[in-house]
Amino acid sequence: CMYIHAEESAQEDTPLVLDCENSYRPTRTYWRRWPIIPCYLDEWVKENKNQEFYYNEDDHSIKDAEREWKLGMQGSLLGLVDYSAIYWWTSRRFSRTPDEWSYESASQTLETKRWGNTYLAKVYKVKKWQRVYMRPFSDEAAREDAKAKWRLEYCWKNF
Repeated sequence: CMYIHAEESAQEDTPLVLDCENSYRPTRTYWRRWPIIPCYLDEWVKENKNQEFYYNEDDHSIKDAEREWKLGMQGSLLGLVDYSAIYWWTSRRFSRTPDEWSYESASQTLETKRWGNTYLAKVYKVKKWQRVYMRPFSDEAAREDAKAKWRLEYCWKNF
């Protein structure tokens, strides 16, 4: 289990983490057309299942602890994808292939590759409720952007 912290918020009273909580969206009529819950920054709450993620080494996917849906890039958004909800009427632009993720510890970036390009998870402003976007980059200078830096904190639970 891990929390994905926005590194630039580390100096604040309540650090901001990646959160993908949205209970009403899967009940909407458009859900089968675009089955994704966009992720955003929120105040860190210990043991909140919507903020806890698991990395699967076999398929390089990241799943949330609440629904066990995979983190994915759809359009330019980072979100949780319900791949079981994809049907023939789901938008043709919606990727049916789960993303493979990597965390680059030296640059503190969360990355995926698609169509031969590398995409970074980043925000425009580091503040509460800010959505997380996926942006392509072509040079190492893009990795130095503070709004694209993430820190992993592992959940230590007493059993």
